[in-house]
Amino acid sequence: MVIPALLLCFFITTVLPNAGNSGYLFLRINPDAYSSAIANSGVGKDFTKEASVFNFTVNPAYLVTSSKIGITYLNYLAGVQIGGLSYIQANPIPVLNSGGIGLLYLNSGTIKKTDEYGYELGSFTVSYVNLNILGSYELVKEKLLVGANVKFLRGVIDSFTSLGLAGDFGVCWRSPLAGLSTGAVLKNFGLEVKSFNNTREELPLDVVLGCDYWIFSNAHILFELYKPFGNPLQFNIGGEYEAHRYLTLRLGYNSRGKYFRENSSDLLSGLSFGFGIHFARGQFDYSFVPMGSLGYTHNLTFSLQFRK
Repeated sequence: MVIPALLLCFFITTVLPNAGNSGYLFLRINPDAYSSAIANSGVGKDFTKEASVFNFTVNPAYLVTSSKIGITYLNYLAGVQIGGLSYIQANPIPVLNSGGIGLLYLNSGTIKKTDEYGYELGSFTVSYVNLNILGSYELVKEKLLVGANVKFLRGVIDSFTSLGLAGDFGVCWRSPLAGLSTGAVLKNFGLEVKSFNNTREELPLDVVLGCDYWIFSNAHILFELYKPFGNPLQFNIGGEYEAHRYLTLRLGYNSRGKYFRENSSDLLSGLSFGFGIHFARGQFDYSFVPMGSLGYTHNLTFSLQFRK
């Protein structure tokens, strides 16, 4: 008999050793190259700056002044791959300042299937789909923004299927102190509607607080406190430097990296690196994240802005 839950170790390693019994842990994997390069520390990002096309994966309280379409690809650990498509636009309906739709897909690749005695029974795959419908509203112009995502989730492990419904709620506030903004997000609140094995699991609920401070007109730093329910408090810190009108350099550190260190060769665990290239109405983002003996990830995101 196959025990599919054991194969979810891919996702458990993205959280902490005491990950608990949460389902849909892939929701904690960020597939956006822009934010993963700064250690996912964009919750407090100044919303008066133009948002990236996958900004909703970090904080649904974002703002755009035009229409954008984007595609992203993450080469993750153990052969797991994640892809995504997103479309966002300004004023999609009269009651929203920004809104859109995003589709994320995870595939494990082929996995060997065995019984309890180790005899091979063929192969199977693990896959997840996350369909996001999102929107934001500017409560106070250039001061306070709120936003929300609704996520329709589907998981498949061999012949087992699960369905889930989740949401994110975020706010972003631009403080009176010049260059400083703050944000907060409650992520993945919801429920598993249909479970793999008739035992419903809790979704990976997280609370995140962050801030963004522009040191200079072309450089800013971001800091974030991240509390996954059932696990210790973590922090992320990141920064961006606009080296040229066409090039932005990014760096980050995530305290979770200490759990991936086994020896001195794992010193880069927790760090993240990346850059953005801007051209005409398009943008290409790349991130590289070392994860100790587990390996490393490459993330590519491309977006195209339509005329305002």
